[in-house]
Amino acid sequence: MVKHRDASVRREQILDAATTRIADVGLDRMTMDGIAHAAGLSKGSLYWHFKNKSAILEALIERIANELLETWHGDHSENLSDYVVTTGAIALSEFAANRALLVTWLELLHYPDARPRMSTMYRHLRLELAKGFGRDGQKKSAAVVALFEGLLVQVAMDREFDPIPVWRSYSLRLVDL
Repeated sequence: MVKHRDASVRREQILDAATTRIADVGLDRMTMDGIAHAAGLSKGSLYWHFKNKSAILEALIERIANELLETWHGDHSENLSDYVVTTGAIALSEFAANRALLVTWLELLHYPDARPRMSTMYRHLRLELAKGFGRDGQKKSAAVVALFEGLLVQVAMDREFDPIPVWRSYSLRLVDL
């Protein structure tokens, strides 16, 4: 066991272990014991940082949502088409490269306590994209987000599926409608 780490480093270690456990056994079968073992920590240390499984899941939701929003947040006033195509391809590649993150994201979509935060995240993402779309901005941004999510599901189900060519072609078409 690794000792004497900064609290924020230890929390990230626990969240990484929880992500791995969700990918391995699913959200319903993930336990505090399993997380502690995967993190190489005692249960006492785990409970020092998180009071229960729900607190870990809330922190995971927040971390993933913040990372996704950070990826999509940027200056897209110059060339919206390039921004959407490039940023979406980066985000899709990150999810596809990190299977545990992808599976965790999909599992959290079914977690009832995640819905308020996920709803806020999706709303923020749609509003951020809609700023550059002009007419029908809300509809276009919803379609871009739907394409992104649909491609993520296909990546999760088919490890050989490459979402990038589809994204590059069809996100551009949605933006230019």
